[in-house]
Amino acid sequence: MKVYVDTNVVVASVVETHVHHSSSKPLMDSLSQKKDQGFISAHGLTEIYSVMTRTPFRPQFSPATAWQILSDDVIPVLELVSLSNSEYRNIVRDCASMGFGSGRVHDLAHLRAAEKASCERIYTFDVRGFQALAPNLTSRIVTP
Repeated sequence: MKVYVDTNVVVASVVETHVHHSSSKPLMDSLSQKKDQGFISAHGLTEIYSVMTRTPFRPQFSPATAWQILSDDVIPVLELVSLSNSEYRNIVRDCASMGFGSGRVHDLAHLRAAEKASCERIYTFDVRGFQALAPNLTSRIVTP
């Protein structure tokens, strides 16, 4: 099965003290064993790095450590989905027309990447927020 993994799920899977670590880690382990095919947007990779290097996790992640985790545990497991210039323009336009601002635009980019990769399941800890942006994908959006 093709599955999309939101940034918050990936971060939780690598941060042992994260409240959602125990539900995220098995999902990522399953993807690393190729039980399912995992995807994330190319932008999601930069989001993971940003969160890992700015959030005051214990212990802190240095930029080098964050990169090492990404290169060892994330990049080999999740296929990156790139969006085109016109797809990004459409995301911003659609957020504006739906009245969504701020970080919701990033969430819609995740959802469009999941659609582009034909993912049958979309894992996130922001189920209601994702469903509000893409009611047509409601049945695919779940927590790990």
